[in-house]
Amino acid sequence: MGRKTVYNYKLVTNEVWEQVNPDNKDLMEDFMVYLGSIGRSQKTITQYKNDLKIFFCWYVKNGKNKFFVDITKREIMRYQGFLIGTCKMSSSRVRRLRSSLSSLSGYVENMLDEDFPDFRNIVNKIEAPAQNPVRDKLVFKIDKCLKVCDELMKQDAQASALFAVACFSGLRKSELTRLKYEDFTTNKNMALDGGFYVTSKIKIKGKGDRLEKKFVWVKCDKWLQNWIKYREDNGINSEYLFCYQKDEEWHQLDKSQMDGFVYKIEKFFDGNFYFHACRHFFASFLTESGIPLRICQFLLSHKSSEVTQLYIDIDEEDNLNGFEDFFTGKANKAEKGKSLNDL
Repeated sequence: MGRKTVYNYKLVTNEVWEQVNPDNKDLMEDFMVYLGSIGRSQKTITQYKNDLKIFFCWYVKNGKNKFFVDITKREIMRYQGFLIGTCKMSSSRVRRLRSSLSSLSGYVENMLDEDFPDFRNIVNKIEAPAQNPVRDKLVFKIDKCLKVCDELMKQDAQASALFAVACFSGLRKSELTRLKYEDFTTNKNMALDGGFYVTSKIKIKGKGDRLEKKFVWVKCDKWLQNWIKYREDNGINSEYLFCYQKDEEWHQLDKSQMDGFVYKIEKFFDGNFYFHACRHFFASFLTESGIPLRICQFLLSHKSSEVTQLYIDIDEEDNLNGFEDFFTGKANKAEKGKSLNDL
């Protein structure tokens, strides 16, 4: 099965939230306004709010519902222990909840220092839990990619196109849902020697509402065009490339719909699939095909090549074979004059 939440402990209820210290509620709301003023996206602000509500509801009983500025290191340790021991949260989830507390503490220390001159951010003085993977890393090669695309196409035209576009663009899951249909049909724009579709600017990961054009490799065309034809044949009308029907209307995919596609795709990966693995596949396939690291970095929209290198999953034996081809001249002969379209 795909990755699921590993805890079901009910932390926030209306009843408990009503009991939260009004000063803490006001502080949290002021912090939300501050986050908006420095360009944080609404999604990020909502996430901070949800994470802080978890803490303040816990704080009602376990911190005697004191004002946040009176928090102690001992209470932070108890909260962290509660998240790990009672709630069975992953280390990544606990780290994110800690981060929201640290950010709020930083806001109080730096922005409200006139009111609370003695307050100090003590969250980071408590050691965070070690980062542990919550799922096995999924690495697959081009043969597996093509086989899954073809098998999916027999069952679900949209699923096969979605998987193919993910593999041959390296787009994040949320970015895939924002692709516009017209960028692959009426307003089609090609670049990089005609080898890539260029999309309209879409919102990407990062601070604020960052917008960027994205590049989708035409190697996905077999499955992409099959989906486009299916849409035309069945009168599917949506501005988004990938969509779902509800109440006789077509809508942009949301998280639950994307999770549904994970369940369809993971059947071909022995129950271990997540869309970010396609981003790793894209980086690795480009590298194995001889594409320079700086081009991979550009296509993945990474700020540094060091980040891009973390996405390249090539084992020792593959690297050795590649080096042998280089030193014997095979790689130079094979790749001479090739463009991305030849790969």
